[in-house]
Amino acid sequence: MQMIHVIPQEATILTFSSLDAPWLVGYTKNQVIAPGVFDTDPWPDFFWRSVVQGDSQELLHTFFSAIELDIYVYSHPDDAGFVYNLLSTHSGTTQLTPRLWKINR
Repeated sequence: MQMIHVIPQEATILTFSSLDAPWLVGYTKNQVIAPGVFDTDPWPDFFWRSVVQGDSQELLHTFFSAIELDIYVYSHPDDAGFVYNLLSTHSGTTQLTPRLWKINR
């Protein structure tokens, strides 16, 4: 998993896969945000549902623009198409690998 090593230690990793979240925490030691996982998830369930259903791309983009954290988005292979469609339309993102994106502030 060479791609994980490009993520700075102080960065936060966002994943839409609750299955990958524990692995990311153990492997990277970074803070990880995932739907319904850990106590650090700052977003309510309706936010995750809206984003996954495609109803809140603007909400997510507004959040990315306003947040003061360095965020990297890790996509599970099953979510790669969804994550690409969500993030490729946002001018503040850079795709580092097929499964890893950086949110630019």
